[in-house]
Amino acid sequence: MGGFIPATMLTRMRMVISFSLTEKDIIRKKGENISAAEVEGVVNENPKVLESAVIAVLFDLGEDDVMACVVLMVGQSMTGEELIDWSKDSLADFKLPRFVQFRESLPKTSPPPRVASPFSKKLQIS
Repeated sequence: MGGFIPATMLTRMRMVISFSLTEKDIIRKKGENISAAEVEGVVNENPKVLESAVIAVLFDLGEDDVMACVVLMVGQSMTGEELIDWSKDSLADFKLPRFVQFRESLPKTSPPPRVASPFSKKLQIS
């Protein structure tokens, strides 16, 4: 497949998390619409963050919640709590990620290499 992840393919991720790619980039949480791109923009402004992908997580009685998958700059470290606290000045409380997963890389499409729509996938924690 050459590094491309089709929209319908299920991919197994670390930490026993599976997700399927979809074509939406809006997360619906408790009646509110959250733009994944907006949350990613804030997370990516952190000087320790190389790139991020914000996705919906199925949580609490079928409700969606926000998860940020984050790749840190080489030599940097931070906790999920630190990232969430850093984002509080720029995002409304309901838009803040509830979960943060630090990763070595994010899936990319090719060509050109760019993050493979992880903002628009829905995670199911098993």
